[in-house]
Amino acid sequence: AMHSFVIKPIKARTTTLHRIIPQKQEELSVLHNKANLYRALRSDTSGLQEQITHQDPAFELLPHLEAMLEAHQLKESVVQMDQQTILLDSSYSENVVEMRLDSVTLEELVAFIQSMETSEALLQTRSIYLMHNPTNEEHLNCTLSIHHPRITQQG
Repeated sequence: AMHSFVIKPIKARTTTLHRIIPQKQEELSVLHNKANLYRALRSDTSGLQEQITHQDPAFELLPHLEAMLEAHQLKESVVQMDQQTILLDSSYSENVVEMRLDSVTLEELVAFIQSMETSEALLQTRSIYLMHNPTNEEHLNCTLSIHHPRITQQG
């Protein structure tokens, strides 16, 4: 009688614990890894916020890109260039310029993107859509989406 009321439940509980403890330890390890990743991402985000705070408030994305296109002799290749502002939250927004370039070489495009992403301004190329140019096989048509974060002016 004592065996079925005391020892059998204790053995069952021990078996369950032997099965569950390794599983929970693995879950805890995964949680620790995610916490470390979160801390690293948060650190990167605070660095980005610091950069956004210290950038020139008079900076305008569209004229900056036009000057860069001129410097790379790509201004004639611009078919379309549109700018919009996306509100990310109450204190940050993002200026987005979508531009279409026709009849550019891959080398010209890569040089332009590299200079844009290494410039003083916080610019990020979020998407590039490449198409073959139907009139010249050595050239491409492309659409770029360039983003620039900034602090929302409150006044």
